[in-house]
Amino acid sequence: MLDKKQLRAIFLYEFKRGRKAAETARNINEAFGQDTVNERAVQRWFARFRNGDESLEDEEHGSRPSEVHPPYSPDLSPTDYHFFKHLDHFLREKCFKNQDEAKNAFNAFVTSRTPEFYATGINKLVSRWQRCIDSNGSYFD
Repeated sequence: MLDKKQLRAIFLYEFKRGRKAAETARNINEAFGQDTVNERAVQRWFARFRNGDESLEDEEHGSRPSEVHPPYSPDLSPTDYHFFKHLDHFLREKCFKNQDEAKNAFNAFVTSRTPEFYATGINKLVSRWQRCIDSNGSYFD
């Protein structure tokens, strides 16, 4: 698989050859696999090249600092919930060659669960909500 800088070098090469962004994206995806690049990303890089910026480095981002999150927060950790625990177990040690295989595995998981499975998960939410209310939104186990 190509890294970002290698892809950008191909973008620049194709740009200098007079190719269109759509054609460049299509050629790269045919050569290196579908979803290697999307046309919009190539268009952004072509716009930079047209403006005289032929650097292959990422642009500096705005001055907004990144937000710091605690290592664990019940608001930010959906994988602890009923559905995701079971999905994680179902997918453990599976490898997918492409996005379609991953989608098919996910769909197989969803259809393999009974209505009772979903009802149990939904019913557990009520007690979690109450615990959140009782703790005034503070962390709880």
